[in-house]
Amino acid sequence: MSISTIKNQAETIRDCAPAGYYIGLRVGFYAPEAEINTFSSEWVERYTIDALALFDPLRHWALKNIGSIRWSDISADTPNKVLSLYGNYGCSFGVVIAIQNKKAGAKRSIAYFARSDRELYDTEIQQLHNILSVAHSEQERLSLTNAQREALMMFANGKRHKEIAFLLGISQSAVKARIKSAVARMGATTTAQAAAIAMKNGLL
Repeated sequence: MSISTIKNQAETIRDCAPAGYYIGLRVGFYAPEAEINTFSSEWVERYTIDALALFDPLRHWALKNIGSIRWSDISADTPNKVLSLYGNYGCSFGVVIAIQNKKAGAKRSIAYFARSDRELYDTEIQQLHNILSVAHSEQERLSLTNAQREALMMFANGKRHKEIAFLLGISQSAVKARIKSAVARMGATTTAQAAAIAMKNGLL
């Protein structure tokens, strides 16, 4: 599973980025399908309260480009001095990585990895790129359509097929088809297992 892949590689990631990291898998219109943030709680709080995501040049680069770049190579900071603020919280050096498959409409995964002591080596950047690439591909295979997600969520909340059909205004056979396809997408054998996998990977 995608989140599991990242957790399994946590020691490697921490060795490369001991000051913290953010990983957002398959970023959509509003938010990623799954994410992990290990930056300090003080920095996360400041970043959230001041809505710094709107001005963050790391995020801007990751949403417009594919590949990787060291923070020091992103020349344009903002009037809010977001990059300088990262440094104030022990994140003086880092790399941004963005992954996206070539097919039309594909979502992208983004990540920021930080150190306090030095630039990341090329070998470390390649390691992190490989980990994010695997996690992105696995998350993409696990993705659900809105219809599948809706039906599976209702099932996970204890609704029966008849209730789901009534609430969605569709037939029971349509509900069963949506859930069956969701089970297949999750690589599961039962609906309960599919719901558990979806929840574990931030899809519900």
